[in-house]
Amino acid sequence: MLLVLIYLCLIYLCLIYLCFIIIRKLKFSDSDKTIIIQTQTLNKILIMSTYTIEQLTKAMNDPVVHPTEPRRSKLEAINRMRASAAVAVELASIAKKIHQHYEKVETPLKFVKSPSYSPKEHTKRRFTTDAKEDIKGLNGHFIRIAINKESRKVYMVNVTNWPKESIVLFKERFPTGLAVKAVRAVKAVKVVKAVKVVKAVVNPISLIVKDIRQASKTRRKNMSIKKKSHSNFKRSLKKSRSDLKKKWVIDKRHNKHVIRSAKATEALGKEMERRKKFDVKFSPQSVRC
Repeated sequence: MLLVLIYLCLIYLCLIYLCFIIIRKLKFSDSDKTIIIQTQTLNKILIMSTYTIEQLTKAMNDPVVHPTEPRRSKLEAINRMRASAAVAVELASIAKKIHQHYEKVETPLKFVKSPSYSPKEHTKRRFTTDAKEDIKGLNGHFIRIAINKESRKVYMVNVTNWPKESIVLFKERFPTGLAVKAVRAVKAVKVVKAVKVVKAVVNPISLIVKDIRQASKTRRKNMSIKKKSHSNFKRSLKKSRSDLKKKWVIDKRHNKHVIRSAKATEALGKEMERRKKFDVKFSPQSVRC
């Protein structure tokens, strides 16, 4: 009995030591994988702690049995794959049936993107009836056709919008798929009759009136020229008068200056003569005499 207790104590100590090591290793990990490992190990340890001594000894002595059959998760995955494959096959068969149904029924509703017809190479216009009335499509907008400028081939623009009656009319109007240019009717050229030119009789009075008008016209022209020349003469005369007045003012100022200088020189000469007379009169020789 004592040995069994010692054995159990050793087992518990080993388990505690293993838990301590595992927790220490996975202490600083934050990922989901490490958390799952921790929980799994703890669950295993708890499950092992519930075993009795007989169960532990039996587990240690029993031979190891390797599984030969596939695991349950693998079987579930295989069943899931088989179910998805069966669904895919069924969907493909349904799509094939729908495609065959639409191939049998003649309808223009094809889920294909309408080609674009460039305006440089094609001419677009509305498709009309025989009474020249515009036709509306399934979406309420007018249907159009595109004609190639070089090959004259006609195309239906946005075929999915065309009703069946319009498609039938299109095939009747363009059986070859080509648009023939309409020949324009040549307009009849009007023949203009030659008009006889009748020479008018010259009236002598009209000639006299014409000469008088011409003479009055030349007279008016000469008068305007004379007026213009007179105005130019008056302008030049006014300018010459102003220039002459300016010259007179300048000459007057100059003359005043000359007169002043002449008077000053005359006064200076008189003063010199008076001083000479005074010096002669009051000289020492004259005083001795």
